[in-house]
Amino acid sequence: MLRRQPTRSRLPTSMLATPPAAPSLSRQFTGVGTVPTYTRERVFATQAVVELNLEAVGQDEESEARKAARRARAAKNRAERPERPKKNRGAYAHPPLRAEMPPLHSHWPPKVADAADSFDKLHTQRWDQAEGLIFSLQRDPTHIAKQDAYSLATMELMMSRFKEPIELQGVKRYGTRGPKQKARKSWKLEESIWAPRTKWADSRTFWDTDDVERKMFDHDWRRALDCGIGRYILRMDDDDEPGVDEVQETYDVLWEFHDLINAIFDYYAATSASDDITHMTMNAFTMFVTDCGFADNKSQYCKSTHFDQLFIAVDSSNAGGKTDEKYNRKKALNRQEFIQCLVKIAIMRYVMPAILPDVSEAVHRMLSVDIEPHLDPLIFVEGNDFRDRHTYNEECDSVLRKHEASLRLIYERSCKLRGQSAAKGIANKLVDYDTWKDICRLFELVDVDLTERDATLAFVWSRMRVIDEQSSHGRIQLTYLSFEDFLEAICRCAACKAWPTRDEIEAAETGNAGVHMYNLRRDNPEEYAAWLHTRNIPWGHLPKQHMSLCVDNMCWHLVVMCQQGKHGEPTLSDKEVNAFMPLHAGT
Repeated sequence: MLRRQPTRSRLPTSMLATPPAAPSLSRQFTGVGTVPTYTRERVFATQAVVELNLEAVGQDEESEARKAARRARAAKNRAERPERPKKNRGAYAHPPLRAEMPPLHSHWPPKVADAADSFDKLHTQRWDQAEGLIFSLQRDPTHIAKQDAYSLATMELMMSRFKEPIELQGVKRYGTRGPKQKARKSWKLEESIWAPRTKWADSRTFWDTDDVERKMFDHDWRRALDCGIGRYILRMDDDDEPGVDEVQETYDVLWEFHDLINAIFDYYAATSASDDITHMTMNAFTMFVTDCGFADNKSQYCKSTHFDQLFIAVDSSNAGGKTDEKYNRKKALNRQEFIQCLVKIAIMRYVMPAILPDVSEAVHRMLSVDIEPHLDPLIFVEGNDFRDRHTYNEECDSVLRKHEASLRLIYERSCKLRGQSAAKGIANKLVDYDTWKDICRLFELVDVDLTERDATLAFVWSRMRVIDEQSSHGRIQLTYLSFEDFLEAICRCAACKAWPTRDEIEAAETGNAGVHMYNLRRDNPEEYAAWLHTRNIPWGHLPKQHMSLCVDNMCWHLVVMCQQGKHGEPTLSDKEVNAFMPLHAGT
């Protein structure tokens, strides 16, 4: 340590000053072997060197202590640091891309192989960087810079993708482009064949809305109150709860089940023996009582004779013109009278035997327990369900548009079958129920696969709901079909009819379902009858073919029937329609 000569720049300023000369201590070199002569300057310089060397020794010992402490801290950190997993996981656990070469290929192109190697190398580096930052954050989780670096490294690792290098083979030249094709216009119900229906219906839409049905129900309930149903409810109700309007509660329950009530009335009015499909005859009412199991000859209040008496009493409740019913037919029930019967049946079953004291509760139990479970849900379906599922779509609209000209000729000719008069007014251009039956007879629609009841239900449930059926315009809407209503009735019948498949039509080379069925009925009636039995579709069930195909088959059937089986044009002419549908054909 004494041999280490410090540089002059490290000496203090006081030591760098030259001391005064001392002649008595000076010594001269006289040559080789002579004793050197020590001067005063040399003595002081030697003393300064010795002191500096002693300070350097102290500094070196302190530096060694610091290094030892640093080594001890590093050893402690290594001992506390979690063991870093061996490089057999993560990027190292996956084989290189070269190993994932498909077995059918003997080698990769050189550029692809080089790109794969570069990807493996870069992916491994990114893995090491992210893994190192994980261990660093385990020692100091609060380090913000390391957190940001780890997030960036993880994002780069997740976004690593191998891209096969592709070389452009050249620029391909195309010829001159033709005129730009127009984009296909999206289908809209408002622009379909059903569009005029919004002007005909009271709802001013394509559906029977709750607003229209509420107004219709309010008209029925008002007329029922005029006939005394409110007074009867208050007289028979045994629940003396104060502040409760039992008549209003009964109204609320009936409105809750208004869709069911309307469907029941329409069905039994349509299936009665009468041609008036707007009223329910006694036979139809008895059928309803029997289907729901109301009659019980052991009961004190619900014998069969009680229901006959109920029908007669309600039918005569409007005697003397108690309410404004211009079209109320005698010996038959209209809808408001049927609602009166429902309320009184509930009273007969539950209130009079003291099973329930509250009339509204009795009505609710009767509708929910005694009536609804006994009805076939496939038959008693709201009209909007069929429209949304089968008719209001692009496929069905396209088929009807294709045959629109022929269908309009048939509809317009049908309006004249039973003659026209000035007294009928707008009804001269509409199809009523009698004319609808003539259409079904002329075109031979009613058969094993489509019964008379089915054809009647098709007419009844193709009508739109009317707010006031007792008004002149409302009566026309209730008893006549517009062209759009006629189309819906055709679609409902098409869902029940038995149709050949496309393969059968192609095998027979008949061209369409109309010609196929016409030839089969003419040439082999027995096989045709058996064919109808095997392919019969009950009312309310889904057709075996798509609805648009069924509608197309029905339209072809109407066209071919007008052409008498001839392979004519797909569109009918006035001459063909007039010859097939002579005037007064239904009289």
